[in-house]
Amino acid sequence: MSGLFDLVVSVVRVAVMLAFTLSLVPILVWAERKGAAYIQDR
Repeated sequence: MSGLFDLVVSVVRVAVMLAFTLSLVPILVWAERKGAAYIQDR
């Protein structure tokens, strides 16, 4: 039973990290576009 619990905890941990990373992508894309526009004086 302990092995199953460890597996579930590991899967949940990976899912949380993946969700956090995927939620960060739009913010990073927006920041990159703003930086490029600033460099090009737009």
